[in-house]
Amino acid sequence: VRHPAGATPLPDQHAGDQTAGGGDEVRLSITRLTIVVDHQRAHATVALGGPSGEVRGTADAGSADSAVLEAVALATLRAIASLHICGDEFGVVAVSTPHVGDVDVDVAVVQVECCRHLGTERLTGASEVRDDVHRAVIRATLDAVNRRLPLLTLTP
Repeated sequence: VRHPAGATPLPDQHAGDQTAGGGDEVRLSITRLTIVVDHQRAHATVALGGPSGEVRGTADAGSADSAVLEAVALATLRAIASLHICGDEFGVVAVSTPHVGDVDVDVAVVQVECCRHLGTERLTGASEVRDDVHRAVIRATLDAVNRRLPLLTLTP
């Protein structure tokens, strides 16, 4: 999700997550991630920071590792939806963390379904797992939907 010049994102522990290619736009940043897992259920809360403050999304899932990753992706999509900047509806199709290349590197890959008035489209995003697979899933989810969302405009 991109914002126009002058917008200041809230800090994330990974500076590379905040800047977009052109230098005059910034992306939403991960401000908080909370995962609560009990014996059978998991609850994920994702908070994203932007020029208007923080938006949050939540999702529940089973307690299996793969279900928790899907809940994180869904919570991210719900946080984006709370911005009300896009009429499209998004859903999580798949989340995986395969090894890539001959080095021991994992990549979070998230496939999202975008439902528009003209039909359905599948979008895929990826992010290298640096220190936390859950944050990588958030970044991959943002990567998947980034080009489908309009630029946010700031009112003076």
